[in-house]
Amino acid sequence: MSRPIQVDLVFPPLTGIAYPYLSTAVLAAYVHDRSVHRVRQVDLNLRFVQHQLTTRTIEANIAAAEARVRELDRRAVNGQEQVEYGRCARLVNRRETIVDGLPTALRTIRDATEQDPGTLDEAYRIVRWALDAATAVRPPERYDFTEPVYRYSSGSPAELRAGLADQDNGFFDFYDRAVSADMLRGDVVGISLVYRGQVLPALTLAAWLRRARPHARILVGGPLLTALRAQLQQEAWLFDFVDTVVLYEGEATLLEYLEQLGRGVAVPVVPNTVYRDEDGEVRTTARAAPVAAAELPTPDFDGLPLAQYLAPAVTLPVLASRGCYWRCAFCTHHHIYGDTYRPRPRSAIVDDLAKLTERYDCRNFYFVDESISPKLLRHLSSSVLESGLAIRWGCELRMERSLTRSDFDAAFAAGCRVFSFGMESASQRVLDLMNKGIKRVEIDRIVTECHRSGIRIHVMCIIGFPGETEAEALETIGFVEQHSHELDIAGFSYFCLNRSAPVQLQPDKFGVTGLRELVPGHTFEERLAYDVSAGLDRRQAFRLWERALRSPGVQAVLGRVGHAERERFLYAVEGRSEVRTRPPTDRGRQSSISVSSRSHSLSGAYAAADAFLPAAGYAYNVEGIGLGDSWQRLRESSVPRAEADYLYVPSADVDFELGEQLRDALVRLTESGPEAELTPPQAAALAHLRGLWAGQGAPLA
Repeated sequence: MSRPIQVDLVFPPLTGIAYPYLSTAVLAAYVHDRSVHRVRQVDLNLRFVQHQLTTRTIEANIAAAEARVRELDRRAVNGQEQVEYGRCARLVNRRETIVDGLPTALRTIRDATEQDPGTLDEAYRIVRWALDAATAVRPPERYDFTEPVYRYSSGSPAELRAGLADQDNGFFDFYDRAVSADMLRGDVVGISLVYRGQVLPALTLAAWLRRARPHARILVGGPLLTALRAQLQQEAWLFDFVDTVVLYEGEATLLEYLEQLGRGVAVPVVPNTVYRDEDGEVRTTARAAPVAAAELPTPDFDGLPLAQYLAPAVTLPVLASRGCYWRCAFCTHHHIYGDTYRPRPRSAIVDDLAKLTERYDCRNFYFVDESISPKLLRHLSSSVLESGLAIRWGCELRMERSLTRSDFDAAFAAGCRVFSFGMESASQRVLDLMNKGIKRVEIDRIVTECHRSGIRIHVMCIIGFPGETEAEALETIGFVEQHSHELDIAGFSYFCLNRSAPVQLQPDKFGVTGLRELVPGHTFEERLAYDVSAGLDRRQAFRLWERALRSPGVQAVLGRVGHAERERFLYAVEGRSEVRTRPPTDRGRQSSISVSSRSHSLSGAYAAADAFLPAAGYAYNVEGIGLGDSWQRLRESSVPRAEADYLYVPSADVDFELGEQLRDALVRLTESGPEAELTPPQAAALAHLRGLWAGQGAPLA
């Protein structure tokens, strides 16, 4: 008989915190349901973000940024330092906006009655600025909910190894601070790794545990590792920090691992895993069939601080099916589920919703299925209506011809408030190339009918699928513009060729040649570089994607709803707001920065700071240049002195806008002499400066 084993399931930084992720909850439920083993869930992602958003942490980050500005202001700077100067100076200038505005911003985001897109946009932006504060003095890093940037690339095994050996890796310090003595004390620690932005934090946690909890068995699993299962064979060093990598769905694998450990097996070897044997060889075990969908218990979110997530009300992710019933040419998600599609029985889905509603006082759910089929959507809508559950929910759908207005009306009546559609393209030829199996004419109809039903619409679009022409990509951009009054979120991405996608497995079919590593040596990168025989190349696709983001159609959608997350629509009042978004004030006091008369140009430093990461992203994805190489090249560049220096006199009465006008006025006077024509704001700033100098008894230089 197996003795009880304590297992801690951890979700590491860094990704969004609107609600808990589902992975640990389904694992916990399965182990609880079928064994005597004890499970505890720890959301270190939420804890990490909360730590970064405390006033104490933000003030410490701003103080460090101010010290760095003072230091850099005394001397000439290289390109790297100019970027750092811009980031740090901007953070200090935003001090009041962030520190004073963050509590209100958090309350606004958590307020279900707040629907004004401008107000919400400002709140979300202040939160992002507060998160930016953590890395102002750590360029090129940037913490972000969707695409965090670290100095060590998750795609490079060599860089990851360097990051795990670097005690300046900021996640070591966070774990020292955040993981208390009674936390992560289990016999087994399972780390759920879902997104690329979690790779460095997750492996850093494993390295930290090796030192702090040397007797714990460390398991790491998740879809990203499943996608990289072949590459793991070549990276034996990884198993210095990790005992076992779990592939595919982890419920049965985790339970069997705990059972063997409980029976005294020294080194459990179970299906769907990768491990290093006693001879130092990396082994992959046999692939086992996944658990039947009907046998999965209701997810268990016990122990997670559900009221602390960044949402107006408790919101939970759920699954009505596993896998996907379609095979788009660009997608690899079906591999995670063993290439199967397994919908749960309709009675089990409603039972899940009823139990979660009662247990956690939850009325908001998002189905995180790869795609809900039309048949399953109808079952879901009718079952919720029959049950009398008063809930709101959303899900992802394909734009199937069989979907009708009555389906949308029934879903709305059952509480559905948002659909995410994988539209991808508005060109029929490109849709056929992608094997989408949908018709262009149906896209227009579905968007219009769904809009009229009252359900919010999120469309996902791809620019640059192999063979797509510029004219065809513009069709998609034009579609968003044409339907901007009906769409609520329009998401654009550029095409990425992922390992094991149909495009990679059959390159000739798609006119793809020259498959190679995206960046040399980045073997942990899911994406591959490629060439095409026709249509947009990768450079053209990337630039057209940037153009799509700036297009009138996308901007029109943003102008109506702001940068809302799709889950936000679960809490929205009926109807659509037409209020235009407005940016938050960026006029924090600059008086705490005292600079000499040989200062660096703030506008130039801001421009350099803003330009670096987009330029590095282009270099990485198109030119095959790693972030580290881009950063090093910047270090080797020099920053010429401005043609004219400008004075800035610190004063509690001089704010950022006045300082900018003053700089422009002094530059113009230097270039053109006393006869220079100043704008009224520039003249006012100069007069203010003269008054300050007169009051201090000092001449104006």
